[in-house]
Amino acid sequence: GSDANDGLSAGAGAFATLAKAFAAAEAIDTGGHDITVQLAHGTYGLVQPIVVGRALVGGGQLIVQGDVAAPGMVVVDAVEQAFAISAGQVLLRGIKVQNASAVAAALSVTGQAHLMVDAVVFGDAGGHLEGVAARLSLEGACSIDGNAGFHLRLTDGAQFNGNGHSVTLAGTPEFLDAFCICTHASVARFAGQSFVGSALGAGYDLAANGVIDSGGVTLPGDSAGVVQTGGIYL
Repeated sequence: GSDANDGLSAGAGAFATLAKAFAAAEAIDTGGHDITVQLAHGTYGLVQPIVVGRALVGGGQLIVQGDVAAPGMVVVDAVEQAFAISAGQVLLRGIKVQNASAVAAALSVTGQAHLMVDAVVFGDAGGHLEGVAARLSLEGACSIDGNAGFHLRLTDGAQFNGNGHSVTLAGTPEFLDAFCICTHASVARFAGQSFVGSALGAGYDLAANGVIDSGGVTLPGDSAGVVQTGGIYL
């Protein structure tokens, strides 16, 4: 494709870069409809993150879609953050995300933004999902096939809901810090979820009024985890 195109058809009419596709989406008044950025098969190398800094004009979701049946065919490979989302509703569907960082989360959500993931594969990364005063949720089954410092880290009142969806762990990934880190009045809800496979590392790290509502679900890891000052595990 070419960034001189209109991006409204596949092949010769497509944009060449993710940055151009997101800029075009932000320029549209949606009238309440959703906008889908459809990604072709391949690996998208990102030196800088894709930044979503405002909600779509007119409302609606921004959907970033790869191949739901084979998410590993559409890889977003970042140096640090792959997506930095600070406003609006964003649904990532049918992609694999990973980064080369030892500490940065591949998906970072802040402010009043809401990130939803469906059929996403999480590869090697400094961390997979990080929420700061934001919302994160699973909208379908996902999988993890890479090591990370953490899978989920919430702080400053962030909220996560697994919505009962399954997560498959392939190849025994290792979480160096913990699978779930939850602090400063954040809440992570895992009730009804299932985890298929095994992992290394602590299941959780709770502190500063962070709450994990497990619903009786055992989080991945070969050790339970720790509850520090003010943390609550249910």
